[in-house]
Amino acid sequence: MTMSYREVAAALGLDVPSDDDDLRDVLDADVQQVHSYWHRR
Repeated sequence: MTMSYREVAAALGLDVPSDDDDLRDVLDADVQQVHSYWHRR
């Protein structure tokens, strides 16, 4: 999952952490945000 996320982020011009553990933290936060947003809909 981290490789796919890196590719998408790069295509969008976004910076991501170089460390995989740090990137997983970002992924977890993004997933939680999406779940929270759609749960209220």
